[in-house]
Amino acid sequence: SPPEQSFFSHDMQIISRSPINMRKRYELSSFTQFKLPANSTEELERALQLPQGYHPKALALAQSWRKSQKNSREIVNSALQMFNTQEFYYTLTPPLLLDDNIDQFIFETREGFCEHYAASFVILMRAAGIPARVVTGYQGGSINPVGKYLIVRQHDAHAWAEVWIADKGWVRYDPTSAIAPERIEQDVNIAQQIANNVVSFAPIQLDSQGLFYLKMARSLWSSVDYNWQRWIINYDRKHQMDFLSGFGIDSLKAMMYWLLGLVATATLLLALYVFRKQTLILDKAQIYYAKACRKLAKIGLVKEDNEGANDFSRRVNAELPELADSFAYITRLYVQIRYGKETETGNLEKLKVSAAGFRVNKKMNHEIHARHKNDKKTFFQRLRLGKTSSM
Repeated sequence: SPPEQSFFSHDMQIISRSPINMRKRYELSSFTQFKLPANSTEELERALQLPQGYHPKALALAQSWRKSQKNSREIVNSALQMFNTQEFYYTLTPPLLLDDNIDQFIFETREGFCEHYAASFVILMRAAGIPARVVTGYQGGSINPVGKYLIVRQHDAHAWAEVWIADKGWVRYDPTSAIAPERIEQDVNIAQQIANNVVSFAPIQLDSQGLFYLKMARSLWSSVDYNWQRWIINYDRKHQMDFLSGFGIDSLKAMMYWLLGLVATATLLLALYVFRKQTLILDKAQIYYAKACRKLAKIGLVKEDNEGANDFSRRVNAELPELADSFAYITRLYVQIRYGKETETGNLEKLKVSAAGFRVNKKMNHEIHARHKNDKKTFFQRLRLGKTSSM
């Protein structure tokens, strides 16, 4: 039975009585062993029609099969064998057909996708006197692992053919399976075809755990959206409000508050996750940098509270030139992680290793004190000289 406000056409298409401009939900039962009968002689005649003056080479080939073959099945097999054994190729980016598209495809380019093969096959069958027609629909799909339902998308669109066999009725044949049986068993990787013109039928492999979680998140969101549409979209206003009232939503205003609250909560959780991760990195950077500073403090070089990292690095360079390069490297990593807009992935680990390997010794402490003592002595000498000259 057709869904409400729709009907079946003579070839079993479901036609809506009005334009579809919103998501619809309807139920059907599938009889997979059903063979569509010919309703009338007129329908079979319609399935033999050919355009006048076109496809002369294809017509001549099909008529030669008609003369040499005994029955319709043998002619069908001849066409499928031609596609299978000769150099025909499946591609989503075939060359442009400029002249007689059927003849040019069969005898020249021989590159195309399901519509090319289905149309050529049907023309050959009709030219051989066998009623045939192109059928369009969908082939394949993917199971949503969260909701356990089948998702069929536009890139699953497919074309095949039906041929009238006298003792069987309309019988399905898919000429694409003779060229690329993988297309019938797996999805086409359209992105790869567009990127490098290579057809791939294997399932897309995820390169990282992050992409795996992204796919699961998409599946989760798709399942939520599906169930929302399933349980809400088909209810009238009263049933919708009765359902929502169980959650304390008794008006449109309350629903908006709930939606805003959910969005705000999700945004807050995401922000907390991002900032917590960033803070953890910054905290670790401070810990590693402070470890190097404590080693300097043990020999008398103490970083002042109001002293920046670069200023302290310059003071270390002046006090202990032998440590200048190693501590400057530690400082450069710390400043980039702590204050830079972007930092390289391995910088935190480099800072950790450099701070752990930073070495000072007690001898450096004596050198600092001696240098300070000499500086102090020089200062007073200059002071005395200054006084003498002023007198």
